[in-house]
Amino acid sequence: MDANSNLTIDFVTIVFSQELDLLRLQARSMHQCVPPQMVGRIIVIINDIDEESLSEQVEALHADYGALTDKLFVCRPADLISTPANLWQRLERFYISTPNAPGRPARGGWRGNGGWRMQQSWKILAARQAVSDYVCILDAKNIIVRRMALSDFIDEQEKPRSYLVPPADNQLKWVRASFRLLKFAMPGGVGHLPPTVTPVVYRSGWLRDAAKALEQRLGLLDCYFAYRRNGASEFMLLFAIAESQPGGWSGQFGMGLAKPLTIFGSAAPDAVDACLDQALAGEAPVFSVHRKQFSCLNAGQIEKLFAIWAQAGVATDAQEAQAIMSRLIAKNQQG
Repeated sequence: MDANSNLTIDFVTIVFSQELDLLRLQARSMHQCVPPQMVGRIIVIINDIDEESLSEQVEALHADYGALTDKLFVCRPADLISTPANLWQRLERFYISTPNAPGRPARGGWRGNGGWRMQQSWKILAARQAVSDYVCILDAKNIIVRRMALSDFIDEQEKPRSYLVPPADNQLKWVRASFRLLKFAMPGGVGHLPPTVTPVVYRSGWLRDAAKALEQRLGLLDCYFAYRRNGASEFMLLFAIAESQPGGWSGQFGMGLAKPLTIFGSAAPDAVDACLDQALAGEAPVFSVHRKQFSCLNAGQIEKLFAIWAQAGVATDAQEAQAIMSRLIAKNQQG
């Protein structure tokens, strides 16, 4: 990629209230590691039953973004969703946007829907508010721990970078369901798949077109993910769209996106130790801890985590780091 390129990238994060402190750490990490000239917008999508309160709390993070503060755009789902095209879609939208509707107990996500389901639709729809040529989808737990350049996300042919991994059982389930749902033929011998963990990079125009194509087949995406998901996932639906196009997935995406280091909610203690050690050694530019893991860490693991945060410049004071972790644990126990 030409160092003088005038291309830019938008960063998109979907957040709900339990993750506010993770977003705070992410904001600080972006200030430390992402040059302002490569960023068009930082789009934070509010995925919470109390949109108003969380929106105000996210707006209050402007200072944490430092030199990127003017890039922050707090986005409500209403800024993303399509207008219903018929009576059925209007009824669907009314149902999923009405907390405590019959047969739908209120949960913590947008309008009382399940947060994990709804964030999948927001990732697909996010490019509708993009101002840059590319979007990088993040989770709130993603912390950038070393200096990044545009070339880390976009290759020499100006394709968004990605990578391929051998699929786990759940990923095989998602990809099969996604192709079946769209009535696309599965590629023969699926040995490797693109990532289902963030960061993930797309061309903004391509993602907008993919969202339109999916809504033509599945209806309103917010309604689809709210209660009709049928085993598909956002990233595998997008993979299926790319595979159906001339040149397939490899025609749209380049290689070379660095794999993140992620401590998943179900990670065993030895896997947690290995990930922390790799992060301390600087083996990846993005490091993540699922919010459920904070209450499971032992004293040695906490010491390593705080050292990673300090190295990244996101929480250099041990007292602040402890306060952040305590809030994360308390909020996770609440919901």
